[in-house]
Amino acid sequence: MTLEVEPGFSEHALEVNPTAGANRITALAAQITTPTAICTHRPVLPGLQAALGIAEPQHLEPADSLVVHL
Repeated sequence: MTLEVEPGFSEHALEVNPTAGANRITALAAQITTPTAICTHRPVLPGLQAALGIAEPQHLEPADSLVVHL
């Protein structure tokens, strides 16, 4: 298993560039050919969900998780 850090999925990246995470998740979704897990924080999730085409973004409480199968 390989662990890679994607700075675009951080809350700091969201503050600096609100579209960074969405742009990166769109690029990754087109490239991923193996099972992949992405972990981030709630403030980043609405943009990621929108970029993945989730019509009704899910609101998450602390300690909740969201699984999207592509």
